[in-house]
Amino acid sequence: MICSVCAIFFLTLTHYMKADWYNTHYINMLLKEKLWSAAQPYISVTKEHMYDDPREDLTHHIRDRGLVFQTIFNGTYAYKVFIQLIFPYPFFDRILLTHETSLCGLNHVPYFLSDILTVFMFLRIYGLIVHQQQYHQLTDNFSKGICQTKFNFTPNKLFIIKIELLENPAKMTAILAFYSILIFAFIVRVFELPYELNHEIASPSLKSYNSSLWLVIITMTTVGYGDIYPITIWGKVTIVAVALWGIFIVSLMVLVVTQIFELKPNEEKAVNYIKQCRSAAIAI
Repeated sequence: MICSVCAIFFLTLTHYMKADWYNTHYINMLLKEKLWSAAQPYISVTKEHMYDDPREDLTHHIRDRGLVFQTIFNGTYAYKVFIQLIFPYPFFDRILLTHETSLCGLNHVPYFLSDILTVFMFLRIYGLIVHQQQYHQLTDNFSKGICQTKFNFTPNKLFIIKIELLENPAKMTAILAFYSILIFAFIVRVFELPYELNHEIASPSLKSYNSSLWLVIITMTTVGYGDIYPITIWGKVTIVAVALWGIFIVSLMVLVVTQIFELKPNEEKAVNYIKQCRSAAIAI
């Protein structure tokens, strides 16, 4: 809880400083371009406005040019704060009952609210992606200026992910596969454990984390032995997500293996040159 409060404080401070820099940057740009005279038709100069800050009077002209003042209260800020507010609250827990249809009939599966909030805390991974975007060498002000002015696009999160997969495919694939297995196995165990603790079932137990790991691995690799399977609705939904995500991971693995066994340009030139020399020698 303390960590989340501190994160929200520093997040608010960061967005405030960023918005202040953005607004000051564009206002100074307008002043340097001497647009004060061009903005006169939009400004009614009276005696009571003689001593006002001229930067405030430039607001309408800035908007006419397509430039809008930024504030910290935008969609990105609200989403980040919402993610930081998701955590198990002390001294506040509830039991949530869900209906499950199984071989035993209609069963009630109890979930603790704290467990559900713990699962949704993994949404904070989005913050890691944003952090990578903000501090990547291809998303600084210099790089953004080049992308926007010369190539007519804005580098975003997807652009950074593409660059990382292109430059470090093996490293990124290993990181994605490893952490995906750990996270999905934890989520599956959270959804399946209350059912197995309260009901007698015929399938092998998912009470242990090792069994959840095994289930996620064989599902992600599209093997699916069927020796372990989820019973609850949310466990099944999680396994479906694992299967879809596994298609992406396996495709990345195929790409990595292809690049490993692909000849480099100098190696390919060497092979062609050797073959040409041998063909010429045989012809002679």
